[in-house]
Amino acid sequence: MKYNIKINEVKSDDSQIKGFATVTFGDSILVRNIAIIQRRDSDELFVSMPSYRTNEVTEKGEPVYRDVCNPITKEFYDELVGNILEAFNQRQSIGKNGMDIGTDTAPLRFTVKVTPMKREDSSLRGLGRIFLEDNFVISNVKMVEGKNGMFISMPDYRTEKYKDGKPVYREIAFPVTKEFREQLFGAFEQEYAVSKDAQSKSSQSQDTKSVDTPAQDVPDAEKNQSKSTSSKSKSKDKEKEPAMTR
Repeated sequence: MKYNIKINEVKSDDSQIKGFATVTFGDSILVRNIAIIQRRDSDELFVSMPSYRTNEVTEKGEPVYRDVCNPITKEFYDELVGNILEAFNQRQSIGKNGMDIGTDTAPLRFTVKVTPMKREDSSLRGLGRIFLEDNFVISNVKMVEGKNGMFISMPDYRTEKYKDGKPVYREIAFPVTKEFREQLFGAFEQEYAVSKDAQSKSSQSQDTKSVDTPAQDVPDAEKNQSKSTSSKSKSKDKEKEPAMTR
C-alpha cells in the first residue's frame, strides 16, 4: 500500500512527546495526531496511535483509552511504526514533502462496516469503521441525521481553542479529495441501508419465533425441575473435588 509520512517536530525539553506524524494513504485519506513519544527511563522512542477516552475504568479506577485508528496486522504495524520512526530520524532531510512509501499507483482499496443505532434525543444513526486494504482501520465514524438528511462525521478531538464561545474540534482522519469523499460517503450510505435492513429482518424473525413457540406443559416443567435439583446435587459433590490444574 502506498502512503506518505510527514513529521511535525515538538521542540520542548519538558515534554515526552517529540513529534507528530501525519500519514496520507494512497493520496486519498489522511490520518494525523500519531504521536512519537520518548520513554521516561531511556532515549528510546515509540509510536502511539490517536485514541479517545471511554467511559470505562480499570480495576485501579484509571480511565480506559481506545485507538481511533490503528494497523490491523502485526506485519503492517511493524512496517508503519518502523517507517514513522525512520521519518522522524530523517525529518531534516525529508522536509515538508515527507517520506513516500510504496509505488502502487492503483486506487486505494477500502471497505466499510456500519452498526445502525437509534437513541432517544440523539441524531446519531450509526457507528462505522473504514478498512484500508485490510491493513489499517479507522473507527468512530458517525452517521448523523441532520436537517438536510444523513451525513458522515469523521473522528475528531477537542482542541484548546474556542470560537464564538464554543470549543473547536479537529478531525483526526478525513478524505483528502472531493472524489474520494463522495466515494467513501456513498459506501457508508449503502452499507448503512443494507445493515439496517438485515437488522430489521433479524428482529422480525425473533418476534415470529417468540410467537410460534408453544407453552411448556406442566408435567414437563416438573420433570425439568427434578433434573435441575439433581444437577444441583451433583454440582455440590463436584465442589468437594480438587480443581484440575491447567
